[in-house]
Amino acid sequence: FLPKIDAYNHFVDYSPTLDVGEWVVFMKRPIQSATGSGLLAPFTFEVWILILIFLLGMAPVVSFFIFLHKKLCPGEQNLPSHIFSALWFVYGAIVKQGSTMLPSADSTRLIFATWWIFITVLTAFYTANLTAFLTLSVFTLPVAKPEDIGDKGYTWVTDRGNTIEEAADNVLKDALKGSKGHYVYESRDSIVYDIVMKKDYLYLGEKPQVDHIMYREWLVRASEDLLESLRCVYVITTWPVLARERVFLYKKDFKFKRLFDHIILHLMEGGCVKYKVRFGLPKAPVCPLDLKSIERQLRNTDFLLTYYVISTGYGLSFLSFVLEFLFGLICRSQLYVREEKPRSPFQSTSPTLPPAYHTLFDAQYNHTNGEKPNGNDYWVEPTHQGRNVGPRPSILIQYGGI
Repeated sequence: FLPKIDAYNHFVDYSPTLDVGEWVVFMKRPIQSATGSGLLAPFTFEVWILILIFLLGMAPVVSFFIFLHKKLCPGEQNLPSHIFSALWFVYGAIVKQGSTMLPSADSTRLIFATWWIFITVLTAFYTANLTAFLTLSVFTLPVAKPEDIGDKGYTWVTDRGNTIEEAADNVLKDALKGSKGHYVYESRDSIVYDIVMKKDYLYLGEKPQVDHIMYREWLVRASEDLLESLRCVYVITTWPVLARERVFLYKKDFKFKRLFDHIILHLMEGGCVKYKVRFGLPKAPVCPLDLKSIERQLRNTDFLLTYYVISTGYGLSFLSFVLEFLFGLICRSQLYVREEKPRSPFQSTSPTLPPAYHTLFDAQYNHTNGEKPNGNDYWVEPTHQGRNVGPRPSILIQYGGI
């Protein structure tokens, strides 16, 4: 079984096509799916960008709408139009909390209700999709086509002298551009353990050979009574990097070519070729891409964004506290700092007494009119009813010594 290469047509003759050989990628199984399994997995990148634009733009829109309404209409005069109040309203709707902003006009209520409906629908879709991604999502690899090997700069290895070496300079030249390839004479065990497992390289090999490697590794780990997830540490891509017709080769002008071609054609039509290729392999696929595990425990990678969010929140809260503390110190220092005036060393530091009560009015009073209850002089003032009224109790306490 050798691949048919048109460049060698003038050196050899080919038999009828036996089958189509496929060269696939053999790699270490990634820990998580390429589609992601964290908090950002339910929506695509474009959806997250649009949601972020709505979140950042809603607060200025609400603030401007309230400000314009207060200027043009009599209502909503008590509703704050500051952008920070609108920002907290937007945030409160996301976390299903209330708001201190209570609109009374119908137009303002409609814009508030629109945002609440939008957030309710968005969070409902997010919650349902997140559950599906954590439990029912299909496992995908970081390489979905041959071009991904070059675009993502992977390092790959293959056997020296095989078809990949010839195709890398021809049909796979553009697909593998940007990657780094190695052609080795190593054994299969050395390639699997020393290169693929330890160095995390991609191995580009012929599918029947790779299937036998996968099955042998699975048998070794199954004999150790390991869990299914620990038995399948390798994975094979479901798509081929290269596909070529496989044939028998004859030397040029081989005289028995027609005889052999007739026999080979019968073997191929009878299914003998396909049977021989799969000989020694189970009918069920070994370590498929999707293991179909029903019970799945969440890993730290699933909550990685949650850890980032809570760490960022604590950091911003602490930074806000420090800024508030420093701002409070500055305000208190400006409030209590007074300019000190120079005074003589004999100047009294006691506060000056307020002026006499009767000097607070422009009217001139007869200071000879008064009464002396308890042996003290008190100023009395006649009222419009003709009665004399003494000073207020506060004056008696402060200046009378009572």
